[in-house]
Amino acid sequence: MFRKVQKNNVSWTVVNGLDDCILENLYPRLNNFSASSELSVVKNNNARTALFFRPEQSSNEQLFVKLYKKGKLGHKLKHILVPSKAFSEWKKLRHFNKIGLASPKPLAFSERKRFGLLGESCLLIEAIPSASPINKYLKKNDLESEKKRE
Repeated sequence: MFRKVQKNNVSWTVVNGLDDCILENLYPRLNNFSASSELSVVKNNNARTALFFRPEQSSNEQLFVKLYKKGKLGHKLKHILVPSKAFSEWKKLRHFNKIGLASPKPLAFSERKRFGLLGESCLLIEAIPSASPINKYLKKNDLESEKKRE
């Protein structure tokens, strides 16, 4: 199933079988992704950073990381009642895997809280390098169907 792991003052929920060394100093590397050869940025905006991550310990395994950034006070207060995006996605992906729906395997998630308020949260999932984002897939198929109509 999964277990709780404490790494560098961050509490992680991790699937059994994942090497804990991968989580070592992950947050500092994610926040300074331009200086790390292990990380390749897919998307970076005010809300989140999405990256491919190739841990040093595992040269052929590639993971996908979503770092949900600190929000403003209202955003932090909301998460007293509402789960973080990382937790929500973790839960949904576990459910999809359980019912046999093709989806990446969730490996770990964490939430950094201070005084009960959510700061950053992080989701680590298996990477599917050949996959394309659904918005690009839909846009491409929509353009192809328009060309066929013409």
